[in-house]
Amino acid sequence: QEEDEKKAPPLPPLSKGEKLKYETISPLSHETQPPPRYNEASLIQKLEKEGVGRPSTYAPIISTIQNRGYVQKVNKTLAPTFTALVVTNFLGEHFPDYVDIKFTSEMEKTLDNIASGKTDHTKYLASIYKGKKGLKKQVEKQEASLNGKDSRSLTLKPFKGIRFHVGRFGAYISQKEKKEEIKASLPKDLFPADLSPEKISDLIQAKKTKDKVFGIHPKTKEKIFIKTGRYGPYLETEQSEKRSAIPSFLSPNEITLAQAIQLLELPKILGIHPETKKEIKKSIGRFGPYIVHEGDFRSVPASESFLALSLKEAIKILSQPKNQKRGSTRKTKALREFKDGKDTIQVFSGRYGPYIKFKNRNISLPEGLQPETLTLESALEIINKKLGGKASKKTRPSGKKRKTSGAQKARSSSASTKKKKTSKTKKKR
Repeated sequence: QEEDEKKAPPLPPLSKGEKLKYETISPLSHETQPPPRYNEASLIQKLEKEGVGRPSTYAPIISTIQNRGYVQKVNKTLAPTFTALVVTNFLGEHFPDYVDIKFTSEMEKTLDNIASGKTDHTKYLASIYKGKKGLKKQVEKQEASLNGKDSRSLTLKPFKGIRFHVGRFGAYISQKEKKEEIKASLPKDLFPADLSPEKISDLIQAKKTKDKVFGIHPKTKEKIFIKTGRYGPYLETEQSEKRSAIPSFLSPNEITLAQAIQLLELPKILGIHPETKKEIKKSIGRFGPYIVHEGDFRSVPASESFLALSLKEAIKILSQPKNQKRGSTRKTKALREFKDGKDTIQVFSGRYGPYIKFKNRNISLPEGLQPETLTLESALEIINKKLGGKASKKTRPSGKKRKTSGAQKARSSSASTKKKKTSKTKKKR
């Protein structure tokens, strides 16, 4: 402190009541930063500090909160979702004792005492479930007043008049205006911590302008709407609530009624595959247009006229390796290759795993079977099973005999000698 005083310039003589004149004023802004999100390591540290869980349970805890949609990984951090917010709010409101971190910590200690024989497990569990403040009585007390719809929603103070919900198709908001209730889906990548009144207002305004009648279906006479959801714009009919995503190659502002009707007909059967006699369908998913045949999904390039896609074009797409783009001259290198007479059997690595290519047919390898361990015999067995015996019955390439090594001959000779000795012993007996 003395060193700091020596460095500071001395003040001029001042008298009581003297007014000071300023030379310049520099406004400095300072923004407080929210606490950083947990990552897996920092969450485990927090659990250890609070005495919750054990080293063997940390991995299952982190796995569970992700699988149930309570958090999502964003740049290696764990971002809480609206589902987590709603569930936490509901449990905290109705069962505060059981979601209190002190309760969980004390339970961990008691479980350790039960394991060491210091505490009777029957009495402890009875007190938790059947006690005066036990879970059974609390549930019975509140069961009649609990409302399923209200339990999946909540309000947040900064957002007046807005209610947040978690539904079948994700999180959404609602706002009452006069006699009408406006609902708007929340984007999947928008988390509670990223909310602002401006973003909520934009979503409500977008919903008001987008939920207008686009056209009338000529057959069903239903109104067709263009709406915006968590995965982008989509079409929806009024009564049957038939939905279809609007692909990226079609603009919601330029789409025609004829195109809208074609999209609402999806998924659509294009026809029957001439070899397998199975259906080929086309549809649109989260990642764009695709065709499917016997569980084999193939993406359809956006540059193509997907709505006018024919059966012939679909068969051509299915005949190509999954990782080879249409119109590309680049050949994919085979992982393995076998010769069965005049036929060639190749093994490729595809988007959904390794597969066999045989006579323009793609056949997925059975689960657990790796390309490195595949033999000609096992490949023919897979092909025959899939195609109903259309592959050759040969089991050895080129008809060449396999050479027997010296070690194999020795083992064979030893095994033969043992058999002879065993048979002589049986005869003596």
